[in-house]
Amino acid sequence: MKIAVTGGTGYVGAHTALALLADGHTVRLLVLPTETPDALLAAAAGEAARIEPVVGGMQMIDVRDVAAVHAAAMHPGRGPRRYVCGGELVEFNQLNDVLEHSSGRRIRRIPLSGSAFRMIGRIADVIGRLTHLSPGLGYEAAWLLTSATPTDDSRTRDELGLTWRPARAALAATFA
Repeated sequence: MKIAVTGGTGYVGAHTALALLADGHTVRLLVLPTETPDALLAAAAGEAARIEPVVGGMQMIDVRDVAAVHAAAMHPGRGPRRYVCGGELVEFNQLNDVLEHSSGRRIRRIPLSGSAFRMIGRIADVIGRLTHLSPGLGYEAAWLLTSATPTDDSRTRDELGLTWRPARAALAATFA
């Protein structure tokens, strides 16, 4: 089974990841842009190939794929069900690369730790309450963007017989 571990470069997270590897699992490891999983990879030795580091990102899915889920779920006899449409976790640097390439414009990148980004979200929430303006980014959004936990939508794809378009291609197509 593939299991996401946040904080995997810390003491408890690293030991959790090693225990999961010992039990035969694959570990998807959230790594902050300011951290490196090198020590964990060295400690994992021969099991390091089953560690998938992910540097912050966001789930992306083509809206046409979400529409396909709705259409496929509307068949008589299916009964009430919940389907996850998470799509693909796209790392922030990859997202910026696609946006730069597709738009033909350079995007300035400012590396921030997850805690600094969440603090900006908290400050934006306060400013929004005081000015009655929507800040566009709040603590909840900042938390979601820095947690980068991939969703498992395999049941949705399997039951409905669907495949997702690559998120990077869908994003690039918005500029066409």
